[in-house]
Amino acid sequence: MGPISLSNRARIFVPFLAGAAVFGCAVAHAASGDSWTVAGGDDALSRHSTLADINKDNAAKLQMAWSMSTGAPRGHEGQPLVIGNMMYYVSGYPNYVYALDLSDPDN
Repeated sequence: MGPISLSNRARIFVPFLAGAAVFGCAVAHAASGDSWTVAGGDDALSRHSTLADINKDNAAKLQMAWSMSTGAPRGHEGQPLVIGNMMYYVSGYPNYVYALDLSDPDN
């Protein structure tokens, strides 16, 4: 039996999957107190943040400071992820990925 021959598409796709799996594992376990690196906040899907800047005493005083429209006519089904100073989210169809720099409040 000779070596397995892969099509050109498979030669590109297989390394992509391997890279995506490695990146996904690295990101999933890079969570810190101010990051939201996986859906649900952590591997247990606790959906809870340990941050304390917003609490029951000041939540009613919150106001919208900024918004951004993706132009998608329907809702966004994925959860945003925060890694370091970047927030990533995916729009509704046609599914564009956005990266927002959270360290620059003017943009």
